[in-house]
Amino acid sequence: YSYGGGAIGDASLFYTAYTGTFTGKIGGFVGITLDDDTAMTLATAAADVSNGKWEFDFTDRDAELAGTSFLTWDNADFAGDTVRVNFTDATQAASEWSIATAAFDTTTTFTLAIGGTDVTTVAYDTAIADGDWDGWKFTDENGTLKFKQLA
Repeated sequence: YSYGGGAIGDASLFYTAYTGTFTGKIGGFVGITLDDDTAMTLATAAADVSNGKWEFDFTDRDAELAGTSFLTWDNADFAGDTVRVNFTDATQAASEWSIATAAFDTTTTFTLAIGGTDVTTVAYDTAIADGDWDGWKFTDENGTLKFKQLA
């Protein structure tokens, strides 16, 4: 993992290809990004992300990890947080990827990004209502967050 520096109070934390369990306290960061081949278990009651910004970046993720979540967090608290999910392209976004094994609720908002460009923002478990992603949503499937098209 690494610290994405900046002014005090404007720091982000990046986990790149981190595998294993993280048991330390996380606090004071405006955002946390998990990317590459990260498969992390967060073993703490809470992570203090001051601005509630999370990013799951699939752009360099190995296809063999499609069924492996970036994050497993039993004590997750994403209430009121914003989550950005970035895919390389539409083909990658339309695939079956596991994002996180954690609890989300309707106060969590998701931004779908394709190739680094934000496409749309939607609340958890709410279908996108227009455009190329009409009928898709960020939802729970057997305890794992996925980006899925409604049947």
